[in-house]
Amino acid sequence: MTDTGLFRLVIIGASGHGKVAIDVARACLPGCELMLADDGDCDPEVLGVPVVGNTDTALELISAHTGFFIAIGNNAVRAAVSLRLSRAGARIISLVHPQAIVSTSAQFGDGTLVMPGAIINAEARLAEGVIVNTGATVDHDCQLSRYVHLAPGVNLAGGVCVGEYGFIGIGSQVIQQVRIGAQSIVGAGSTVISDLPDQSTAVGCPAKIIKIKNKKVGVTC
Repeated sequence: MTDTGLFRLVIIGASGHGKVAIDVARACLPGCELMLADDGDCDPEVLGVPVVGNTDTALELISAHTGFFIAIGNNAVRAAVSLRLSRAGARIISLVHPQAIVSTSAQFGDGTLVMPGAIINAEARLAEGVIVNTGATVDHDCQLSRYVHLAPGVNLAGGVCVGEYGFIGIGSQVIQQVRIGAQSIVGAGSTVISDLPDQSTAVGCPAKIIKIKNKKVGVTC
């Protein structure tokens, strides 16, 4: 699923998420020249890959044989950078580690990252900019909307739907057919057994909603 016809890949983001993207890119695209760009303060080189400048510098590198990947964990920031690059004509690719297990019937949008040990099962549909982190599993018929982030060790049962910009924290579980609303957050180690509304935050086993938008919700034990 990763585009192997590239001569150069520019990774936007030189922090921790950039490091894991470098490793996946090296596994997916052996021999491809790697470069980094970052709009903040960072080292001139990360894991042997040079930082060539900021996003403006990266835009100057757009060509037919150059791909781009946005290695930014924050969903909203990743989406904003992706939109800027797309409007400039950049070729945004997905990176799927060869040690991930991916069904041939699964579908990915541009800019998706699938880390080693992840499993994507039959007819799962991942929109653009989704992150499936190390060891996370996405079972059959799940639908992950734009710029969803699954942290390491997350397990989604069959038919789960996660709305755009949703974040599922490390080690969390979601039972079958549950809908998690857009821009929602599931805290680390939680077990979700019922639908969550948009812009909610839920934690615990079973997960309870503690916040919706800017309003705190009372939780009794």
